[in-house]
Formats: sequence, structure tokens, C-alpha cells
Amino acid sequence: MLKKVFTFLDHEAIPLCDFTWIHWLVCNIPANIDCLLENISVDNSLNVVQGQNSFASPYVGETDFILVHNKNRSYCNAVGPVATGGEGGVLYFVK
Repeated sequence: MLKKVFTFLDHEAIPLCDFTWIHWLVCNIPANIDCLLENISVDNSLNVVQGQNSFASPYVGETDFILVHNKNRSYCNAVGPVATGGEGGVLYFVK
């Protein structure tokens, strides 16, 4: 069966944190899915595989070996970005 893979990167975060921020890594999305619902990374109702986001990175000061080396799945959900100025949510465009 065909599957989809997405990686949500934020290259505009480089001036703030000196590296490209990883918001979400996700794979094994069924090919017939054309929309991901809000909080899908938390409830995982599609049973997708999620990789670590940048909160588990030594680049942001995380020193816990278990977190940095993917032993704790709490850093695998989608995070941010947070819209500034009270505009509400952020819309991703997938190419």
C-alpha cells in the first residue's frame, strides 16, 4: 500500500535558534488521506510513525541522553510554530 511522508521544517527559525527547527516528522500516512486533522500528532488516530522534533535536540540545551537519543516519545508530537500578533493558527503549504 502506498504511504505518504511529511517533514515540517522552519528555516526561518535560524536567526532565533541558529538551526532549522523541526516541528514534526511523520510517515506511514495512508495514501488516501488528503487532510490531517488538528491534534492528529497527539491522538495518532491514523497510527502514523512520528520522529523527534527539535525539543529533543542538544541544540536547544537538552542534555538528557534518553530524550536526545529517541528513547522518550514525548518529543514526537507536532509543535508550533506559534503565530505572532494574535493572528491565530499557522497554515502549512505542502509542495
